[in-house]
Amino acid sequence: MDKQNCKSRKVFYNEYMADQKKILVVDDEQDMLDLYGAVLKSADFDVTTALNGPEGIKQAKALHPDLVLLDFKMPDMDGIEVLGKLKEDPATKDVRIVFFSAFGDRSVNLIDEQAAKEIGALAFIQKGIGNDELVQKIKQILAS
Repeated sequence: MDKQNCKSRKVFYNEYMADQKKILVVDDEQDMLDLYGAVLKSADFDVTTALNGPEGIKQAKALHPDLVLLDFKMPDMDGIEVLGKLKEDPATKDVRIVFFSAFGDRSVNLIDEQAAKEIGALAFIQKGIGNDELVQKIKQILAS
């Protein structure tokens, strides 16, 4: 491979990576991180994961993601506290945050969705929705 061809590939790769949206997934369950990470990577997102709230805050400050998919209910530091810390920090105050939770009770989800939006989240997604639906919702949020 000549130098020009190699340089062209590098430019293409850098442009591709610049266009790829960065998503940070924060959840206290490794299985969920693996699942949602794989789903979003297969949809061409640049995905980073964090196993707890403090790690999520650290990653958000370092990466400046386009969107944080944040578990609502976590031990030690729940999603509301993580959102609050991200919104009060000038480095992360503008990050888009979407809560997600495994609770199946529709009334709980409606309350959680209302509370999430009141404190600054853009949306609330229930875990367990189809992969295509999840990707579609994330794309819609990023496009808005």
